[in-house]
Amino acid sequence: MRRLFSALTLALTLLLLYPLLPGWAFLLSGVLAGPALLYEPLGYLFLALLGFLLAYYRPSSVYPLLALSFGIIYVESVHLADRKAPLIHYIVLFTSVFLAVPLYYLLLFASSFLPSLNNTAVAGLLLVSVYVLLYAVLKG
Repeated sequence: MRRLFSALTLALTLLLLYPLLPGWAFLLSGVLAGPALLYEPLGYLFLALLGFLLAYYRPSSVYPLLALSFGIIYVESVHLADRKAPLIHYIVLFTSVFLAVPLYYLLLFASSFLPSLNNTAVAGLLLVSVYVLLYAVLKG
């Protein structure tokens, strides 16, 4: 059941990435993401590639943020499935990562009063910083 959840988040990630990336980048990210179900470090490589490609092509909407969010959930759900973590860990992961979506809209509102900011980039950086913070807290 846990691997099914990971596969579902992978499918949602790739579904969100399809209109955002050109064909070769989409295929490369899919090739790296698939085997991550079996070999965990490939998932982190996929996540780094995903962040690079989304920063390089700069699609500006909430979809890249959702794709990055589902990518983080995918990689971490593979990690949690390997450790046979309880359900509460999945719930904490899901809610903490998706707090980036209201943050995106808050930054979108605030950007009308601030100097020019790329909202998706700032929200993505905050998403990654919240992820690193929670990772450090849960590991410590």
